Amino acid sequence: MATDETKSKERLLRFSVRFAEMNLGNLRPGDWMNLRQEFLELFMAGWGQAGFDPEPTGGFVPISPGMKNISESEFRELQRETKKLFIAAIQGQEGDPGDQFELSFQATISLVPPHKPVFMLGDSGSVFLALLMFVLSQTTKLRLGLCPEDGKLFYRVRRQIYCSRVCTQRATKREWRRKKTRKKAGRKK
Repeated sequence: MATDETKSKERLLRFSVRFAEMNLGNLRPGDWMNLRQEFLELFMAGWGQAGFDPEPTGGFVPISPGMKNISESEFRELQRETKKLFIAAIQGQEGDPGDQFELSFQATISLVPPHKPVFMLGDSGSVFLALLMFVLSQTTKLRLGLCPEDGKLFYRVRRQIYCSRVCTQRATKREWRRKKTRKKAGRKK
């Protein structure tokens, strides 16, 4: 059974993968508002409520004063950086060290037991990427994949190879045609 911490990390990863592949050019004003709201809810859930527990994020508490007012251009830049981070994580799984990232944020850390949460303060993009990096570093089995058919990033379920049913069917049909052509060529000899 999944713990709250596992569910929170999975929710963050699923949102981040979906965000990395989102076509921001097609978003209408209401879609932008929904994206901002989902972004806020993901990071600010539980704030100001009694019993708020930062453990689901590994003790990291993101604080970004401008998070409500992220511009479309900032979202586009954040999307590029998020996709770059995921590709580096996938390459790291395969033994390639991948890209390096520079982030600008402040962290307040308590080293005296009992350990308190780590408070991260900075611009929205840096805080988001730092939290995402932390979650990726704490994930033992990375469930990310790059679709060999169309190159899209996706959150892998079990032994999934392709990002969608369409890509799976396209690859299967191509393989079937290739085998059929080989078989015909073998009969003609």
